[in-house]
Amino acid sequence: AAAAAAAAAAAKGKAVDRVATLMAADAIANACMLLQELGTLASGDPSRVLNFKANPNTDLLCIEVLDSVIRSHAPFFLKHQSLLSILHAHTCPFVTQKLQRCLGCTGGRRE
Repeated sequence: AAAAAAAAAAAKGKAVDRVATLMAADAIANACMLLQELGTLASGDPSRVLNFKANPNTDLLCIEVLDSVIRSHAPFFLKHQSLLSILHAHTCPFVTQKLQRCLGCTGGRRE
């Protein structure tokens, strides 16, 4: 009876692990999609998923949302290479470009 209970507990643990893995994969996929959509909107292009049209202040909104999400969930981002890749490929170039434009507009030094 004890062996059967132990086997049942192990099977239940494996099922819970599978569900947790699927949920984590789904969360990562959703986070990747959200990062890509924020980058699309911030660039002034229409969103493909969020059904939201860009306007002159959309880029600032996107930067604020990205900042909040990344600060709140930094360990999650650091643990998943797919999220870091999107940040590196899409988000960092946009933020750099935006900062360069701001520095150019205020008379800051450009290099």
